[in-house]
Amino acid sequence: MERETGLNNPFSCLGNLNHINYKIGLEFEQAVFMNKMNALIIYYFGILFLLSSTVLAIAPSTDEIAQAIQSGSSRKLAEHFNNTIALKINNPSSDYSKNQAELIFRDFFKKFPPKNFQILHQGESSENLWYLIGNYLSEEADFKVLVKGKWENGIVSIYSIEISRE
Repeated sequence: MERETGLNNPFSCLGNLNHINYKIGLEFEQAVFMNKMNALIIYYFGILFLLSSTVLAIAPSTDEIAQAIQSGSSRKLAEHFNNTIALKINNPSSDYSKNQAELIFRDFFKKFPPKNFQILHQGESSENLWYLIGNYLSEEADFKVLVKGKWENGIVSIYSIEISRE
């Protein structure tokens, strides 16, 4: 076997071409991998941002509802009512207009003035539905409250409230 020297091999100045091809291929694969990783990171941060903005969007509205219940303001609570609302107070359940429901809550708050209202749990679904569960404390009795609502055109709308004595 004859040893190739620089005089016999015109490409000897380039060195080992297989080594160069390997390095170029590896660098290319790393670049593709990094692009994919960057895309995944951006995707997950985007999802995280959307979820957090949804939670932040529901929080002020449920806080307003909790504040209306805490203060015993049937007027402020009724601002969030759907045109018709299902009310269940100590078992009897019926559908009422927004105005009728406001009067029922005005009487409820007079009979059981609020000492405290605390949200125990709240959540939402992908279908623009949300709920909150809380404890309503008054001098006369304590109640468990379940409020159900939905998002309509960017506005929170309560369609059902259940109040049961504990």
